[in-house]
Amino acid sequence: MNKATFLLFVIIASCLSACQTAPPKTGSVAGSGKSGTDSATLQASSPSFQKGGMLGVKLMTFEELTDCANAVIVLDKGAEGLLLQNTKLDQRKEQLANQNAAIELEGDKLNGKDTSKLHNFNQRVAQLHAANVKLNQDIDQFNAAVLAQEARNQQHDLSCGNRTYLQSDEQRLPQELRTALALHSKSSGMSVQEYGASE
Repeated sequence: MNKATFLLFVIIASCLSACQTAPPKTGSVAGSGKSGTDSATLQASSPSFQKGGMLGVKLMTFEELTDCANAVIVLDKGAEGLLLQNTKLDQRKEQLANQNAAIELEGDKLNGKDTSKLHNFNQRVAQLHAANVKLNQDIDQFNAAVLAQEARNQQHDLSCGNRTYLQSDEQRLPQELRTALALHSKSSGMSVQEYGASE
């Protein structure tokens, strides 16, 4: 059986990366009128995101920090779901690859004169083909979800990346949001899936 491999590299390693608080700064925060010892920086999700423009220097309000922390929870849940889907797709691809290889070997040894065995073999080939088609359809859906997650990461970076906020504001957040910011420092790589066997 021919196998098609269409490899696209879209990394959403950022979906679980770097929203930890930086060490307190000793200087003053631009436009804050307060000592920098109460300031921290909300890092961008994407390592390639560059600080700049008004969003890079304007001190976050408590409401903005709350919105960004809530966005972190949504992003992390989405990333965890994608990691689980990715693992399951890899398992299905491996299983189908083994079944494809086995049925090819069986076909090479099949006696074409034995109509009963031939009919049974063709039925199993058709079932395996349908499973391969379904896998590739699920991979298409997964890849679309990966791209959507990356778009959400980019939007989060535009709104929250490299923004400075008051640590005293962070302490006012509910525990769930403070925990989300702390745990968001972990990272994980993700790319879109290759297709399995050719349809």
